[in-house]
Amino acid sequence: MSQTPAQRLLVRAALAIQGQYAAHASRPVLIELPHAAWHECVRATQLLESARRRRWSAAADELTYRVRRACSVLAHEFGRLDELLKPRTTPRVPALRDVYSELVALYGEYDQIRIDRRAEMLIVRTEPIELEGIDLGPFEIQLRWTALPDPRCYSVVALQPHPSGADGYVHPHVLSELLCEGDGRLPIQRALADGRLCDFFQIVVRVLESYNAESAYTAMEDWDGVNCSGCGDSISDDDASHCSRCGAIMCFDCYERCSRCDEAYCSECVLPCAICEDVCCRGCLNTCPECQGDTCDNCRTHAQRCRNCSPEETCEESAAAVDTAGPAGAGEAAANPAASAPKADAVDRAAVALYAHGVGQTRVPA
Repeated sequence: MSQTPAQRLLVRAALAIQGQYAAHASRPVLIELPHAAWHECVRATQLLESARRRRWSAAADELTYRVRRACSVLAHEFGRLDELLKPRTTPRVPALRDVYSELVALYGEYDQIRIDRRAEMLIVRTEPIELEGIDLGPFEIQLRWTALPDPRCYSVVALQPHPSGADGYVHPHVLSELLCEGDGRLPIQRALADGRLCDFFQIVVRVLESYNAESAYTAMEDWDGVNCSGCGDSISDDDASHCSRCGAIMCFDCYERCSRCDEAYCSECVLPCAICEDVCCRGCLNTCPECQGDTCDNCRTHAQRCRNCSPEETCEESAAAVDTAGPAGAGEAAANPAASAPKADAVDRAAVALYAHGVGQTRVPA
């Protein structure tokens, strides 16, 4: 009896998959360290330390949770390595007939399934997934049969991603196309070890269709928001402001306005003037060449020094103001000679005090 092209494709895929199980049973276990999980721990820890140095308490609380979550994923990966290194019986090699039956069952279970012989992958496309009222779109579960029965032989790829606004996750339980399996970890491992491919895909789909806040990489209630760089709170795109200098995202309570240019800035891009203490952006401040203090235009002299470092220039400005008012002062004295007499006596007494010991003479009042 002749086979249809679809049947021939299934037979060839079944032969390749069954051959992979047989080859795996005859070779030693390969150990691959969890580099991605480790890098996430390092990155989250660096961000947490940065938030603590800046005393951003809300951001530090959020990042502490992220560090704990990353460490949990890393511990899960090390647990998987521990399982691989334990003594075990000879791995089971499924029969070719069983593998073929699993593939036929997959076509009966899912509407969209694809066998990519060139990429050596078995791919199932899910229906659009909705969690907590948020449409995450459909996903592809891509099983690489050359890596069977390793638990990391598959990837979860978002086809129409609706990523979270704060950190770009495509699913609360997916990080870099790796699924955080949670309670489904052992059932997935056993299904892959036994060659129960249909069971494997069903378990993965159930994990994708569920939401567990305890093991999620990000919370669904914050999905459409962005994180404020100052306090770490999640805010909507409409309520977010952007720093005019570095582009950092800020909430209404965390941005600062420059008292000179009136633009919005984050706390890292503004400084108080060293003289008047008005908040200014770095573009509206100049450094005094004498004291190295940052001052605004109102607190600098014509020599670009701050007022504290240029007292003589301040005195010259005051003298210029007196000279400008001089003619008016002279007119007042001429108009009121009686009032000017006490001033003349005061000047005379000042001269006596200043020149009392000049050239050995003393001025004696008559």
